[in-house]
Amino acid sequence: PNLLGQVGKAREAEGKNGVGILNRAQQAYHMEKKQFATAAPGNQLFGELTLPNNILGVVLNNHIYYTFQSVLFSATTPYIVNVATPRNGINDGIRGFSGTVAYEDGRYISIVCVSNEINGFSAAPFTNINIRPVCNNAGSEVK
Repeated sequence: PNLLGQVGKAREAEGKNGVGILNRAQQAYHMEKKQFATAAPGNQLFGELTLPNNILGVVLNNHIYYTFQSVLFSATTPYIVNVATPRNGINDGIRGFSGTVAYEDGRYISIVCVSNEINGFSAAPFTNINIRPVCNNAGSEVK
């Protein structure tokens, strides 16, 4: 059982690293353009992440265990959510990840959350950048 847990942790590195890359790429994009990167219809940057020369300048392709997505919920919100969704979390024994980057009053803050459950999802909502963001009850912060 311990060995199987270590295999799951190794697989989860793909999700955690991918969300971290997206968080940093979104922050760099925002520093330069004064807005977060999105794909026009529906404000989602999803399939473009697998293509060279996408809007963020990072390519997240050939991933075995996760699919990646950036979602801006509204053009007026000062934050973006980056998500790593397990392709087959139950069979692979892996959890979902999400990360959020926020900008307000000249400051950036980010967080990465991991689900408490296999194949689960945990979000990191922002209401005010002056309040430290926390993961919702379905997950915990990745240190």
